[in-house]
This record gives sequence, C-alpha cells and structure tokens, in this order.
Amino acid sequence: KMQEPEALEAFVNFLDNAVLVGHHINFDIEMLNSSLERLDCGRLKNEALDVDVMYRKLMDINDKQFSLDDLCEIYKIPKSDRNSSAEDAYRIALLFLKLKSRLGIK
Repeated sequence: KMQEPEALEAFVNFLDNAVLVGHHINFDIEMLNSSLERLDCGRLKNEALDVDVMYRKLMDINDKQFSLDDLCEIYKIPKSDRNSSAEDAYRIALLFLKLKSRLGIK
C-alpha cells in the first residue's frame, strides 16, 4: 500500500543496474519513465532486451512482430489455462534462455 513515489523508488532500487528482459518491453519502460519523469526522477538507464526482437534477429525477420503466444508455440513452451503476469514472466524467462543460447549471448 505504498504511494507511487515510494513504490517507484523501491522498484528502481530493486532493479539497480540489472538488465531488463521482456516481451515488447519498450512499452513497459516508457510507462515507467513517464511516471519517473512526472515525479522529476529522470529515466531508467538499465539495458533492456526484448524476446521478440531477439527472435526476429535470430530468424532475420524485420517486418513482423510476434506475440508471446506465437513465440511460446514456436519454442514449445506450454501455456496454462490461467492467464497471469507471473506466468507471462516465467514464459518470457524461458524464451530468453532459449534465445540467448541460440544467439550466443553470455
């Protein structure tokens, strides 16, 4: 039950200098940056990796975006009947690990 300024400060402190991984993550980063700028706190400086961009780079595809379900189907990552942000985060993490190894990222 934190107020927005305290929640954002705690979140930014938690992130520290971690690399952020997500699916179409630029949208999420811009939402966070908008809130940070509104509070006069600058912008996130963390590196961000997008599993959709990683897949398109691996497959040399520039003109199409893939949904999280599309990518999970391609890599045979199952989806449960429940739809939750925790499950999405888990599926994105699995995708990241698969793509990371195929792209040779350490």
